[in-house]
Amino acid sequence: MKRKYYFIFGSLFLIFSGLIYSIERLGTYIQWSAEAIAKSNMEMDIPQLSLANFYTNIFVIIFILISIINFVLYFKSKSSE
Repeated sequence: MKRKYYFIFGSLFLIFSGLIYSIERLGTYIQWSAEAIAKSNMEMDIPQLSLANFYTNIFVIIFILISIINFVLYFKSKSSE
């Protein structure tokens, strides 16, 4: 594989892992706000916001590992261009 493809794949996997993590956090905020609005209308206590940490989604970890491997291969490979 050409050297530039390692960089491209590493960048893409890193970007997608960030997108997955951001979308997961956004979904958590939306769910929490919907619960807070529903419970505030019923005069109940607003629930605590429990955010997912970095290690709860296995796909984020896998994508970051793949991007690290691609970046290592990019820097170790000799220029074939």
